[in-house]
Amino acid sequence: MSATGKVRLDMKPIRRLLKEKGLAVTGDVQRFHTNNVNRRIGKYMPHLTGTLETKSKHIKSATEIEVMGPYARYQSFGRAAADAGNQQRLEVHQNL
Repeated sequence: MSATGKVRLDMKPIRRLLKEKGLAVTGDVQRFHTNNVNRRIGKYMPHLTGTLETKSKHIKSATEIEVMGPYARYQSFGRAAADAGNQQRLEVHQNL
């Protein structure tokens, strides 16, 4: 025995559903995750003076944490990346 029929699904667009639940790129969930990472990466940073963890680190956007310091890039990626990038900052990007 088999059954056949039609099903009509009436729902909101996916982007709207994600936004309503806080799951958009700049939504509440992403901001919570960025703040959580910002709080936890301190223990992996050098603590000679503590400036990288406190004064030189800030949340740039809902998905980026920026660490300003002359050795931040080297500390995270090593000598080759620091020489190639020749930048004085490190940007940590994460998305859900």
